[in-house]
Amino acid sequence: VLVVMRVVTLVVMLLVVLVVTLLVVLVVMLVVMLLVVLVVTLLVVLVVVLVVMLLVMLVVTLLVTLLVVLVVVLVVMRVVTLLVVLVVMRVVTLLVVLVVMLVVMLLVGVVTLVVMLLV
Repeated sequence: VLVVMRVVTLVVMLLVVLVVTLLVVLVVMLVVMLLVVLVVTLLVVLVVVLVVMLLVMLVVTLLVTLLVVLVVVLVVMRVVTLLVVLVVMRVVTLLVVLVVMLVVMLLVGVVTLVVMLLV
């Protein structure tokens, strides 16, 4: 009876040790799997965040360059229109002065002709 009791206790202890080791192995495997899943999800989230940040930076740089180009084009157009207006005004004033001088010279010529004819 004592031998049977000893054998039974040994078997029960072996079974308990086996079950405990199996449980420990299962728990360790679960913890490792959870850690792997967490690390993978963190990596995926990091990659997604980096891609989104890159896209946002690209869009922002495109918008800034478009704004700069628009401002430069507007400034250049304004300067060009101002220069054209100034040049046109100068040319018109020069033409008016030339026409007035021609008219004055013609009038002086006509007056001198009339005076010479009268005298």
